[in-house]
Amino acid sequence: MGDILVKGADLADGRITRLRVKIDRLPERVVDREIALKWLNDGHSLVPSPAPGRRLPALQRVEVPDAGVYFRTDNEPVSQDALPDLPPAG
Repeated sequence: MGDILVKGADLADGRITRLRVKIDRLPERVVDREIALKWLNDGHSLVPSPAPGRRLPALQRVEVPDAGVYFRTDNEPVSQDALPDLPPAG
């Protein structure tokens, strides 16, 4: 599976709504939350990249009982997405 660089993110109410991503040899594009979760489930790594050549630890898929699935930079079972500072996806 490949690395998908996360270049930007839009959040609403503590949840990612859209991510701006870059896949090797393809142009940047914006995807919604469901696609990003599917990619994680398929084994791809979503790697925040706030600046060219800068790669931060990959996002993790964390299930919170009775609350759903969240993107986290840690393993904390908190019902809110946690990302490093990234520019907006749009």
